[in-house]
Amino acid sequence: MTVLTAVRLVDGVVLSGDEVAVALVAVATLVLVPVLLVLALLHDRRRLHRTPEPDVVPHSTPTWDDLTGLPGRVETQAHVGAAHARARQALGRMAVVVVDVQRLHEVNGRHGRTGGDLLLRSAADRLVAVAGSRAFVARTGGDQFTVVLEEPVTDADLLGLARDLGTAVTGPHGEELRFWVGASVWSPGEPADGEQLLADAELALAQARCARRPGEAPSSAFYEAPLRDRVERRERLRRDLLSAVDDGDIVAVFQPVSDTTTLDVVGLEALARWHRSGLLLEPAQWWDLADEDLVARIGLLVLRAARAVTERSGLPVAVNVASTHLEQPDFVAAVEEAWGEGLWDRLTLEITESDALADVVAAERALSRLVARGVRVAIDDFGTGYNSLARLGSLPLHVLKVDRSFVQRVVTTEGAAVVQAIVSLARAHRLDVVAEGVEEPEQLAALSAMGVPTVQGFLLGRPSRTVPRRAHAAPPLGGRARTAPGHPARDPVLSPAASA
Repeated sequence: MTVLTAVRLVDGVVLSGDEVAVALVAVATLVLVPVLLVLALLHDRRRLHRTPEPDVVPHSTPTWDDLTGLPGRVETQAHVGAAHARARQALGRMAVVVVDVQRLHEVNGRHGRTGGDLLLRSAADRLVAVAGSRAFVARTGGDQFTVVLEEPVTDADLLGLARDLGTAVTGPHGEELRFWVGASVWSPGEPADGEQLLADAELALAQARCARRPGEAPSSAFYEAPLRDRVERRERLRRDLLSAVDDGDIVAVFQPVSDTTTLDVVGLEALARWHRSGLLLEPAQWWDLADEDLVARIGLLVLRAARAVTERSGLPVAVNVASTHLEQPDFVAAVEEAWGEGLWDRLTLEITESDALADVVAAERALSRLVARGVRVAIDDFGTGYNSLARLGSLPLHVLKVDRSFVQRVVTTEGAAVVQAIVSLARAHRLDVVAEGVEEPEQLAALSAMGVPTVQGFLLGRPSRTVPRRAHAAPPLGGRARTAPGHPARDPVLSPAASA
């Protein structure tokens, strides 16, 4: 082996082999170490701003969110802990506000993942703008964000924040951008730590979502000591309801719709009941436990039962539609699968007039596709909402249902005038009329005198699992449909309805 022993440099300077080695190490150190340091810093920076893939780091939590540019859950937990320590030291207040973005699932279904990402970025911008420069804002879940407010924090500040976040603004695709809001507040002397504050705010958020009935705008809730027990009780009931759907304990009952003159049964309305502890519970006792997915499942269950009954009885049947289900991208396909082939002219879908439609265009498109098959559409509780007349022009309608609150007063001069006005409006639009909630013979007589063709209510028949016997063939339908789907006022299905 040949070993380098000396190197001649300029001016006759000669370095030994050992001296050459030392010189090379020095040069390498001066050149390579800075390069390696720069590469390490770039790697750390990328690691800080990258969300780990779940299949690569299965149990890690991102510290920063690439999509929104906001801190993640780990950063949030650390910030809440530090803010709590500062509040304890300064004897000041602090608040944790946890929010969920409404309708992210629908936007993902309608516009794809890219559309959902745009909504989340808009939500992040909205939160930062509303919370203010002093607030800490983070993304802590798929559609969940967390806001931390430090002293000074007043109740007015929190109520104003909740109000602003509950106010709809236009999202990137024209949809309403709203938030559900849950908040917890720490004041000096309280035992809760930062971790408990986060848990309490998430509990309040769960209460806000539970308290909202399907179709209503998102709401807000603030943590209080008894809240945990209430939420836990509701959660047990919700699990029981979910099991009831899985086990077949949500059943359909049917209320007759009758001809006003002959009292013959000319149609049915399918209503949902929870068979629990030997009782049939009306939706008013459990409907607000159902989230949007469960609402859809129950509605389709009732629709399948309605199909079976119309096949046996030959009577047309009405099923109520929850707005949250109607606006889902797969609504038409789900209805087609549940109803099956043919007999579309025996089905009426009812939309509760007071049930808010966030996307009227999508609802009109879905209903029009079904109307093209022969399905009829009814507006339930007509006159009780803020946009009754607007819906006459925006949706493909066949039937107006007079709300029970008007029927109860139809024997008075003022009440008769209201009902007569609704009947005249329906005739002008070539729509059929159904009066619901008829309980007294005098009401039936007054409605008959006004020319209301079909009615339903306890006077004519209560909801029952036994289908009323068909008295004669349903009236022939021409132009706008002449059937009488019936839906009582205080019951949200393909939302369930209560007795009329």
